[in-house]
Amino acid sequence: MTAVHGQQSIGQREMQEDSFDIIRQSEKDSTSDLLMLLADGMGGHAGGEVASNLTLQVFRTHFIEAARSSRPLDRLQESLLVANEAVRAAIQRDPDLRGMGCTFIGAIKTGNTLHWASVGDSALYLFRRGVLTRLNADHSVLGELMELVEKGKLTRGEALAHPRRNALRSAVTGTAIALIDARSIPLERDDVVMLATDGLDTLPTSEIAETLGRLHRSPREASAALLQAVDRRAMPSQDNTTVVIYRHSDGAASAYVDDSKWTMGRDGKRVWLAAVGLVCFVLLSVGLGYLLWAPAGTGTPDATSAALAPATEPVPELAPELAPAPTPGATATPPRRTVGIPDTSKPATDVPAEGSADTPAIETPESGPDSGPDSGPEIAPVPVPDTTADTPAEAPADDSAPRAFPTDAAVREALENDEAATDAATTESAVTDAPQGSTKIPAPAKD
Repeated sequence: MTAVHGQQSIGQREMQEDSFDIIRQSEKDSTSDLLMLLADGMGGHAGGEVASNLTLQVFRTHFIEAARSSRPLDRLQESLLVANEAVRAAIQRDPDLRGMGCTFIGAIKTGNTLHWASVGDSALYLFRRGVLTRLNADHSVLGELMELVEKGKLTRGEALAHPRRNALRSAVTGTAIALIDARSIPLERDDVVMLATDGLDTLPTSEIAETLGRLHRSPREASAALLQAVDRRAMPSQDNTTVVIYRHSDGAASAYVDDSKWTMGRDGKRVWLAAVGLVCFVLLSVGLGYLLWAPAGTGTPDATSAALAPATEPVPELAPELAPAPTPGATATPPRRTVGIPDTSKPATDVPAEGSADTPAIETPESGPDSGPDSGPEIAPVPVPDTTADTPAEAPADDSAPRAFPTDAAVREALENDEAATDAATTESAVTDAPQGSTKIPAPAKD
């Protein structure tokens, strides 16, 4: 089994306000993670006992069952804040508990590393090769005074005589925690780690170090010896004293076993859930990537993609223009010919109007602000030579009427004469000296 033991002494107090807990990650694996908790209650009228017990109970439950982080330091601090909130809620439910609080140390051994989070003046010690060292910060006024002693601004006697030396600068009280000391150190073989409440301050550090050096191989014997030494002092106002002692032995980080109470980033439920989340993320990324970068032509374009199409997209070649169907009762118009008639009409460049049922609206560089939805294909009128000087200019056509080829009787007669002359020339094969104006088209008749 893991070499760890905890023990308490009530001292000269009426009730025990200290609390401690030792939680092994696995009872089957002696090298598994080890969580050690300690709290020193304060507040009187049972408030101190309630605060220390409640803090450890909530911390333990959250750390094992609900903590989100797999990093030891983050997990320790997260659980501490949850425990502090539980103290606040308890004070709100019972006003008689107002003023209660406690110090706190949560230390976890993972493999060959010790991590801790502490608040208040309870001490976390490391005994290594005969030297006793305090690891965590002292959040009492005395701790601050001793820092001044180290800087030469105050004598040790003045610090120990300060009337408020035992006042705390930070504690678990249900309000915002002012100071949290959270750090990690590597452990070596035969290192001894000890958590202790301030009742142990009755003993000088030299005596504590001597006891640990003599009994370091047995945490149980070392704990009992220290508490007996405190009791022998018989201090009239001796406070509660609690110690938790752990002796470290070399060993690789433990593997996940079936009775593990929690995992710290290794195999187990949390890692399995993380793997499932990673797979889902990859699948989602692939799907989004396909939607965003799919090749052109795949899928159905939406309104947004159509609006973003480049304005210079090639316009499909238009089919040959066909003459409109004749209107019943109107004179049929012969097919348009170019024999002997110069054709200066320009090809149509307008596209079907926006909203056409046959062709979608496409904006082209030729489109302008004047090309309204009612304008059809523009066809220039056939030019007719003017033989009458007094003939007035033809009035412009009505744009509201449908555009069509010219149907003037004179134009039809000219076309017929031109066709007959051409046929005669082909038959005789000797019309080389025919005058150029033999097929002149007379001017259209005046109204």
